[in-house]
Amino acid sequence: HTPIERSPSLVCAMSRIIGAKRGDKAKLLALTRTSSVGHLPSGGEPALKVTVLEVYGMCCQSEVSLVQKKLGILPGVQSVRVNLMLRQVAVTHEPNEGLPERLVRTLNWALLDAHILTDGGGGGTLLRRGRPTGLGLLLAGCTLLFAVSFGTWGRVARGGEAGPWYEDPFSYFALACAALGAPLLLARAAASLVYEGRLNMFALMLVAVAGALGLRQLWEGAAIVFFFVLSEAVQKWCVHHTARQAGALGGLLPAEVSVPGGPDKPIDAVVLGEELLLRPGGRVPVDGVVLSGLSSVDEAVITGEAAPVRKGPGDVVTAGTTNQTGVLTV
Repeated sequence: HTPIERSPSLVCAMSRIIGAKRGDKAKLLALTRTSSVGHLPSGGEPALKVTVLEVYGMCCQSEVSLVQKKLGILPGVQSVRVNLMLRQVAVTHEPNEGLPERLVRTLNWALLDAHILTDGGGGGTLLRRGRPTGLGLLLAGCTLLFAVSFGTWGRVARGGEAGPWYEDPFSYFALACAALGAPLLLARAAASLVYEGRLNMFALMLVAVAGALGLRQLWEGAAIVFFFVLSEAVQKWCVHHTARQAGALGGLLPAEVSVPGGPDKPIDAVVLGEELLLRPGGRVPVDGVVLSGLSSVDEAVITGEAAPVRKGPGDVVTAGTTNQTGVLTV
C-alpha cells in the first residue's frame, strides 16, 4: 500500500467533508485540504502531502484523462486521484510550498476552473459565493445577443429583402454572439490537441462555426455557439446537482465509531484494516466487510430499495446505511 491508502485523511475525512455543516467543515478542511501522509523524517517534515482541488470545469471522462495527464507529469507529484461526481482531485505530492498553486494554474490553463478546496467551496454553476461565474456571464451575454439576432427572421417574415449581410443590423448581433463564445471552443479544442493529441467535439463545432461564418450564414454560426454555451451550463449544473446530493450523504455518518473491546473513537481516526463494531440502529461509518454477526441493513439511502438487506460474514456494508437488528463486526 502507498502512504495515501493508509491515510485516514482520504479514507475517512474526505467522505465526511462533502456533507459537513459549515461550522464543522473548517475542522475537517484542516485535515483534508493539504494533509500530511507518510512518515516523518528526521527533520520533522512530512514525506508527502495531499492537496484536494475542486475542478468546476470537469464534467466528463475525457476531462478526467486531461486532469490526470496534466498533473501527473509535474515534478513532485506522486499520484492523482479524481472523483468526477464530486468534481474533486486529490493530489499526493512532495511538501513543496509552491506546488499547490502550480496545480491550480496548470488546470486553469486548460479552462478547467480549478481551486484549492476551502471552506465554503462547492459553489454553483452560474453563481458562486453571490457572484456570477465566468460561464454565467458568458451564457448571459450569448443569450442576449442571440435573442436580438432573431430580428433578422422577423424582417424577412415582414417581406424585407434579403440583401447583403452587412446591411442587416441584426446580423451584427449574431456575429457578436459567435465571436463571444468561439474563444471557449478554440481553447477547449486546443487543449485536447496539445495535451491529448486528438481532435474532440469542440474542434468539430469550431469547424462548423467557421464554415457558417465563411458562407455568410451568421445566424447559423451564432446558433451553434449559443447552444454550445447553453449545453455547457446545463451539463455543469447537472454535475453540480449530483455532487450536492452525494455530499448530503456525508452528513449521515456518525462522528464517533465503536471499537471492539475499546472506547469509542472519532471517525477521523479510523485506519484501513481496523475492526469496528456496529450496534443496532446505528449508521455504518465506513465501507467495510462483515467479519462476524448477522443483521439487516437499510440501504435505501444508497440504492432506493426499501426492503432491508440481510448481512453476514463476508458481505459488504456501505457507509451511510443503517444497521437495524443485530450487532456486526466489520
